[in-house]
Amino acid sequence: MGAQSSFFPKMMRCFLESDGDRCQKEGGAEESTKNPGKSEGKAKRDENSRLEMLEGAKSMGAGAATIASAGAAVGIGNVFSSLIHSVARNPSLAKQSFGYAILALLSPKLLHRLPQ
Repeated sequence: MGAQSSFFPKMMRCFLESDGDRCQKEGGAEESTKNPGKSEGKAKRDENSRLEMLEGAKSMGAGAATIASAGAAVGIGNVFSSLIHSVARNPSLAKQSFGYAILALLSPKLLHRLPQ
């Protein structure tokens, strides 16, 4: 399992490096030495595969950010849902309840700003 877990970061590092010579030496450059005329085409394919890998990584990052945004939206919805329920039960405390709801939404930001 240790070899499998280190494969993906090594592969990403090789694809994202500007100079892929080191990765070719590690991964097997015998194929390019047998047919020197095909090395230019292989370099183009390698560059294309690097770009495709980078696009895939961007898509995965965008998906992870979208999931996080959805979680934050659910939390904000819960806060305002509780505000509506509390105002429906006791309308005289609407102003104070709204202040608490805003404080609940801003408290993570405030805690983030504190020195650690």
